Amino acid sequence: MADGFGELARLLSQARGEALERDAPWWELVQVAVRVYCHFAERNRELFQVMFTGGQAGRGLGRELQEQFAEALAAQLTETRASA
Repeated sequence: MADGFGELARLLSQARGEALERDAPWWELVQVAVRVYCHFAERNRELFQVMFTGGQAGRGLGRELQEQFAEALAAQLTETRASA
């Protein structure tokens, strides 16, 4: 699960960096993030479900990783909004 969150974070960061290089508007940065999530979920259906469904899978390490990932994503969105 940690590898899954790491891969998703890397893909999001890469896509955001490419969009920023093109001077994309803030709404395009959000669209890019949504596309990355959808593509990751499509390619990694079972892993994505475990990562984000909660329940037993969301307890312990999984829940901690979810919270860390959510905090990092919120920080990126705040950064994006500030630069817009």
